[in-house]
Amino acid sequence: MILPSKYWKNLCKLVCGVWILVQRHITGSQLQEAHSHLVQFVEEFENLYYQWQVDRIHFCCPCIHTLLHAAPEVMWVGPGAYTTQFTIECTIGNLGQEIWQPSNPFANLARCALQQSQVNTLKSIYLELDPNSKPQLPKGVVDVGEGYIMLRP
Repeated sequence: MILPSKYWKNLCKLVCGVWILVQRHITGSQLQEAHSHLVQFVEEFENLYYQWQVDRIHFCCPCIHTLLHAAPEVMWVGPGAYTTQFTIECTIGNLGQEIWQPSNPFANLARCALQQSQVNTLKSIYLELDPNSKPQLPKGVVDVGEGYIMLRP
């Protein structure tokens, strides 16, 4: 089955907008392009599926409206690659590999997650525990010595 052209074009706008937002580096012009595609997608989605009829409102999930705010939020929280569930999915995958007791996998998984969280907490509090970590100052900061730094405006 082939998707009719109007639905295909609408889907392409969604894919293009989201694809831009989940990149690791986004320029201002790309952000504007993504916002434009997502606004067009939402408007067309409402016209194609909802058609402003109350009995069809169940077609419009809250996540459709959220797309209108996705591009502007990148200005505040950064690209989607850093703020989406990919990080937690990776963590879940890593913890899933640590399941050794098939008789009680969730208890074992919870224990592994707790242990890893405790280790990460200790490493963040006591940097000397992690020989691979080097305290890095934010970009534009000047170390003026004696534990003081000068922040940029």
